[in-house]
Amino acid sequence: MIRFLIAYDIADPRRLQRVARQIEKKAVRVQKSVFLFFGDAKAANTLLDETVPLLDLKEDIIQAWRLADGQPPEGLVRGLGYEVHPLSVVAADDRPRTVDRSLSSNHSSNGQ
Repeated sequence: MIRFLIAYDIADPRRLQRVARQIEKKAVRVQKSVFLFFGDAKAANTLLDETVPLLDLKEDIIQAWRLADGQPPEGLVRGLGYEVHPLSVVAADDRPRTVDRSLSSNHSSNGQ
């Protein structure tokens, strides 16, 4: 499975939220505006193309970089970062899928 690092810089907060929701459907968030995507180049291009209607191409940018094959998924971190681990991941069709916190039966914001 090929891995891509996807990142964006979106000028408008409303567009940013829409793009983030679109990408989160198919990729795992690793920072506020950075995602890890598992798939081939065609699938990565499709994902980027799906965000184009949500962008202002004069102000916003989304990019994908293919990560080296055969390298372990290791990273280096300095400082307090964004929570990079989703609540849970479901492995299906060789693609990780995150489970939204609001859908988790074990999560409750009011302690019930």
